[in-house]
Amino acid sequence: MSERKNILTASNILVFLAFGFSIFSFYMSYQASQKEVVRVKKEELRHILSDLIDTSKQFRENLNSNESGQFYDLYTEKRFIYFAAAESIIEEIPTEVSWPEYNTLAKQAFIDDNYEKVISYLEKAKVNAKTTQAKVYTRNALAQAYFADTSIRDYDRARGYFKEAAIILEGIKDPYFLVLVADMYRSWATCEADAGFHEESKMLLGRSDKYLNDLPNSFPYKKEQLMEIGDLMRSDSERAKLLPNHSLRGDGPDGPRSEFKR
Repeated sequence: MSERKNILTASNILVFLAFGFSIFSFYMSYQASQKEVVRVKKEELRHILSDLIDTSKQFRENLNSNESGQFYDLYTEKRFIYFAAAESIIEEIPTEVSWPEYNTLAKQAFIDDNYEKVISYLEKAKVNAKTTQAKVYTRNALAQAYFADTSIRDYDRARGYFKEAAIILEGIKDPYFLVLVADMYRSWATCEADAGFHEESKMLLGRSDKYLNDLPNSFPYKKEQLMEIGDLMRSDSERAKLLPNHSLRGDGPDGPRSEFKR
């Protein structure tokens, strides 16, 4: 009797182990299939966004042609289709989308004047940005979007994002990162100038100039970039003289010269 009980116990253990192994195998198979689904969708998203970018490029190239009107209708239809398809995929794999992909969608939403969606995509891009350059770029994009002359214009938020980018770059001595710092301040200065805040722009251009001057003299394009900063300073100074009242209000008619501009 005892021997039979032992046999039944051993048999039950084997059945339990077999059942457990089958569950584990099913789980591993499911995980593998899910990874493949995600991989396929990510690849599909990349193709759609690539087609979207190519379509925009073709439109710009044909903008001044005799058939620009006809091409615009075709471009609009194709863009709507690609944009809708990309959004559909993103809803399924939101955490798998890279920051440049979110940034691309933000630009498309900007074309449609859907500013809430612009900010939503740029915020998601910021969350998914992992490298220093990406973190700075995504914050710059958010700042430029808030500086643009749209219904969501918010100077305080815009400056807040530029300040976040400055904090990320604080203390970095690598020459290539110094260029990144200088570019960030130049971008910020341009936004301030286009919004009518000329004193702020002058101060920020001075910071950009300082970081460029800290570069080794042998650094590529140092001289050219310093000359560009000087040109911006002179240009902004002339604008301030022409629009003294506007400069006090800081509510310029044009948004910043950036990818998010009206």
